[in-house]
Amino acid sequence: MNQNKMGLFLKKLRENKNYTQEQLAELIPISRQAISKWERGLAIPDSSVLVKLSSLFNVSINEILLGEYITKNNINDINQISLKLYDEKNKKSKIIKILTIIIILFTIIFLAYYFIKSYKAVKIYTLTGFSDNIENCEGIMVKTNDKIYFHIGDIVTKNNLSINSIVLYSKENGSNIILNTTKDYIMITDENGYNEYFDFDNINNTLNNLYMDIYYKDKKETIKINVNEDYVNDRLLFVKTIKNIDNAKFTENENNDTYVLKVIDENLIEKIKLKYSKINNDNYNYSKDNIEINYSDSLKNLQITISENKSFIEYFVYQLNKNFVSYKNYKDNVSFNYFFNKSKCENNCKNYQTIIQKFNNIILNSIK
Repeated sequence: MNQNKMGLFLKKLRENKNYTQEQLAELIPISRQAISKWERGLAIPDSSVLVKLSSLFNVSINEILLGEYITKNNINDINQISLKLYDEKNKKSKIIKILTIIIILFTIIFLAYYFIKSYKAVKIYTLTGFSDNIENCEGIMVKTNDKIYFHIGDIVTKNNLSINSIVLYSKENGSNIILNTTKDYIMITDENGYNEYFDFDNINNTLNNLYMDIYYKDKKETIKINVNEDYVNDRLLFVKTIKNIDNAKFTENENNDTYVLKVIDENLIEKIKLKYSKINNDNYNYSKDNIEINYSDSLKNLQITISENKSFIEYFVYQLNKNFVSYKNYKDNVSFNYFFNKSKCENNCKNYQTIIQKFNNIILNSIK
């Protein structure tokens, strides 16, 4: 369809009737500017206006659309004009559908790519480790696709040993040194592809073979860093859950005869503050016979030390907010990590049930 040709034909029909654009606009009715656009080939009338123009000028709608009167030479074109318009409209519709499908596909591909890159992209690990005279606890590592935040945690030494230097390394292929420092506080911020401390592509191997050499006086102690996954963003839907918390209770585990701490709430903390000796605004202490417990209110952390002949032989570090305990027996060289909420033990777990029962009894007896 030729809009310029149709516009000139409409102008001719109007002039044959001796109508001005204003007069024709009043008859339809429509704005004079619309008629001006038709005649200049800038727009075409809609279907309802075409019917009125056909009646007013005594011509067929097909003649208006073709832009000329019916003759023997153009009668076939006149008769096929509706089909041509239908084909043009159908072609435009197909183009719109194809563009819509392309946009949807690109959107799906983008969302799929974003999901693949983001799903399980954020992981949080806890870091713990023991040696004969040294322990690190409260360590944490946060890993994303682009960054790693690594904090080794508090390094606790027996008899207040003075640390000269620390070497953090991985044994995955030989000994790859990650950090060598004279500080006893290790905080690493690492970016993927920029002066990497950690190999992002082989991070699991690195974490599974992570060690720390600690030098003091003329001695060296090696600690295997136990890395435990605490959180991963693997939830498709984030729904806020509300826990019904009673008092702090010990309930029997279905899988064994020991008791595990299922719920920790502020009632237990208040009992600790009430029963323990207050050292300062943050720390509380309990001591009886060969057992000493230190509680940090800011860290929500309980450290339990059991001594024998003035040397401590057993050590618990309990994180109340994570319901997780690390245990070390220096005398028998036994250590493990226990997750109360999962009833799960990791590392050297022989006789762990008896030890956890002992831990529970210590806590309960301290707040009576």
